[in-house]
Amino acid sequence: MTQEALPKDRGELTSAAISDLLYLEMCSAPKKTVIYEFPPLPKQEEIINKYYAEAATYARRSSAGDFSGKNAKYKPVFHLDQRDFSPKLRANLVERLNTSKESLHRVVEDAVFMILRARHPMIFYQHIEAEGLRWRFV
Repeated sequence: MTQEALPKDRGELTSAAISDLLYLEMCSAPKKTVIYEFPPLPKQEEIINKYYAEAATYARRSSAGDFSGKNAKYKPVFHLDQRDFSPKLRANLVERLNTSKESLHRVVEDAVFMILRARHPMIFYQHIEAEGLRWRFV
């Protein structure tokens, strides 16, 4: 879904529309991250989207351990920076927070799951989907 396909100022957006908008804005975030791949070539670097790098980190950490029971406090956290998002999206997220924290969690989880499913499908289906997402705005 493109931003043009989202409703334009026709009242309140649905949770699915807010998730789609969040996903689109994460995918088009202007901030980039440099990652390094040492083997097979020394110090080969790649510049990728900040949220793609965050998804890779989250996926890698989620698949590395058992975060049930007493280990739940060590479960990885997916970080989102509210400054990366448009005022319209931030307003919708704040409205969700004021209405229902569960609704906000579902909106963010759906958007992040879209990235994780696309970029790390095996880890997503084996380790993340059933466990849910732990996230935080920074």
